[in-house]
Amino acid sequence: MAEVVIGLPRIEAAVERLGADLEHIARTYSSIALPLPRGLCRDLVGEALGRGDDAVEEISLRYLNTSLTRVWWGVIRRIPDLALRSPEAEIICYEEDLDPSELMSTAYRIASLLIRARISIDRRIDPRPWIELFKPGRVKRIEIPGARVIIADGYNRYLEIIMSTRWRIARTIGWLIPTPLEVIELIARGAVPGEYAEEAVRHSIKYLGDYVIGGRDLTEAYTRLASDEEYLSFLRRIGISINQLGDLYMEIDPEEILEERDSLVTQESLDIASGRENREELPASSS
Repeated sequence: MAEVVIGLPRIEAAVERLGADLEHIARTYSSIALPLPRGLCRDLVGEALGRGDDAVEEISLRYLNTSLTRVWWGVIRRIPDLALRSPEAEIICYEEDLDPSELMSTAYRIASLLIRARISIDRRIDPRPWIELFKPGRVKRIEIPGARVIIADGYNRYLEIIMSTRWRIARTIGWLIPTPLEVIELIARGAVPGEYAEEAVRHSIKYLGDYVIGGRDLTEAYTRLASDEEYLSFLRRIGISINQLGDLYMEIDPEEILEERDSLVTQESLDIASGRENREELPASSS
């Protein structure tokens, strides 16, 4: 059983905060599972000890593209030092190893869809190619390791882990909402009705085109998304709870861990994640 599940948005600020507390978490709980490629952790511990940031970056780019390396740098650069300073702490990376070219291929397909949508004369949107990107056969399921602390990046992954593992307490770093692309993934999995597909794609186009491309980094893009009242209203309509989630994970005492699941994880959100919700009876959540 995991003692703690920690969810965070896949943005630089949240990862940097996690990185700053990584050693404390690892020492307190003795094992931590990270959503990074298995080979990355192996090579960081085996090859990067004492070699500095250049070596860490070179190893990271074997498994991640430049964008993901930048996002996860706050954690990645600390793994070799953690292995030296706290050898008793077990660091587990649970993602499958992927060739960075595969990540680039997916990014290219999304970019192509975005360009086609933005130059469309009549602004009509066909959501089917977007949905196809996130079909269950394309989105691989992961095996969750038996660590005492499991880190989950993104709304969908956080709820997937909560649904598929036993745990005692769940917290988030900051405010965790699904991005429009994650909503498309939920639609592709059948967890959200397909009638919302076109609207989800429109929000994805705005998020990618205006917030991601038009912003400094993913932290700024996510902050703007979380302030977009039109998008938040859309999330409420599809049954996703919009709450200011718990931000207290560093205050957890391993001797005083809650025995019941944290109420911040709402049942409607769990149902959305599992795809078993009663779509006709989903209540609209208050902000």
